[in-house]
Amino acid sequence: MTLERMQLNTRIVTEADAAAASAVVHASFIELAANDWEPQAQQVFLAESSPESLAEKLKFPAYAAGT
Repeated sequence: MTLERMQLNTRIVTEADAAAASAVVHASFIELAANDWEPQAQQVFLAESSPESLAEKLKFPAYAAGT
């Protein structure tokens, strides 16, 4: 069996991607981090990363980078 190098394409996420982005965020949070969070904090995180919330935030995206 020969493995090939994976191709990776990146692009800026848009409002149209909100539902898919939310699904990825929620799935990874629930699988990897949620057990370490208080139940109320989990609910806040999930609400703030809902498709509707992300779509609103993506209307005016910001970029931050460290130096």
